[in-house]
Amino acid sequence: MRGAASVAGFELARGLRSRAAIGVVLVYVIVSAGMCFLMTATVAGTADTLRNSAGVDMTSQELLESALSESVEQLVDKPGLQRGMLGVSPVALFFGWTSLSLIPLLVLLTSAASITGEIATGAARFALVRVDRASWILGKYAGQLALTAIGLAFGAVAAWLVCLIRLPELAGIEALVSLLRVGFRVLIFAALWLGIYMGASLFTRRPMLARLLCLAIWVGIGVATGIVAWMAADGAPALGEAASWLTPRRWRLYLWSDDLLPRAAAFCACLAAAALSLGVGFSWFRTRDA
Repeated sequence: MRGAASVAGFELARGLRSRAAIGVVLVYVIVSAGMCFLMTATVAGTADTLRNSAGVDMTSQELLESALSESVEQLVDKPGLQRGMLGVSPVALFFGWTSLSLIPLLVLLTSAASITGEIATGAARFALVRVDRASWILGKYAGQLALTAIGLAFGAVAAWLVCLIRLPELAGIEALVSLLRVGFRVLIFAALWLGIYMGASLFTRRPMLARLLCLAIWVGIGVATGIVAWMAADGAPALGEAASWLTPRRWRLYLWSDDLLPRAAAFCACLAAAALSLGVGFSWFRTRDA
C-alpha cells in the first residue's frame, strides 16, 4: 500500500505540473460552465417570454424548479430517487445529471491511455524497479482519480460562478455546497469508468489501441444497456428488470437516492466493478513484459 500511495502521489504531483492536467481541468470547467450557461440562458429567456407574451409572472428560479420537478416526476417513479434529486439545488441537479451522462466520455478522453502511454515509452520500467506491478497500477489509478476529482471540483465551482453572474438567486452558498456534494457522487461514477478503462488498457501496449478498445467498450456497454432497457419495457420485463441491476445506468440512477441503503449499494457496485476490471487487466499484465 505504501508503494501504491507513493505512485499515486507522484502521479498527482507530475500531473499537476503538466499541460495534460491543465487540459483535464479545462475540459471539466468548459463543459460544466458551458452547460450551465445554456441552462441559465434558456431559463432566463423562457421566463421573459412568459412574462411578456403570456402575462405569467414567474422568477427564473421558480420556473426552473417547476420544470425540474415535473421532469423528475415523469422520468423517475421511485419516491427515494425523487426526494434525492429534488433535495439538491436546481443548478446542482442539472450539473449532476449532465456530468453523470458525460463522465464516461470525459474519463475516456483524459485518462484511458495513462498506463499504456508509460509502457509504450518505456517509462514504466523505471517505476517497476521500485514498486511491484500491483502497487504501480493502483497508484496510477488513484492518481488519475485524484486528477478527476480536481477537475470535477473546478467544474462545480465554474458552474456556480456562471449562475452567480447569470442568475444570482440560484447561486447561494447552499447551492455551492450542493454542487460539491453532487460532484462527489459523480466522482464515484467516474471511478467505475476509470477502472474499466484502465483495466482494459492493460491488454495492449499502444496508447491509440487502448483508446479505441475503451471506446468500443463504452459503445458496447451502451448498446447492451439499451437492449436491457428495451427488454424491461417491452420484451421480457422480469428478465430485463433483473438484468438492469447489472448495468452502470441503474447504478448511476441510484447514486441520487435519498435512502441510504440503495445509495450505498450503488456506491459499492461502482467501486466493485472498477476493482474487478482492474483485477482482470492485472491478471493479464502481471506476466507480460512491461
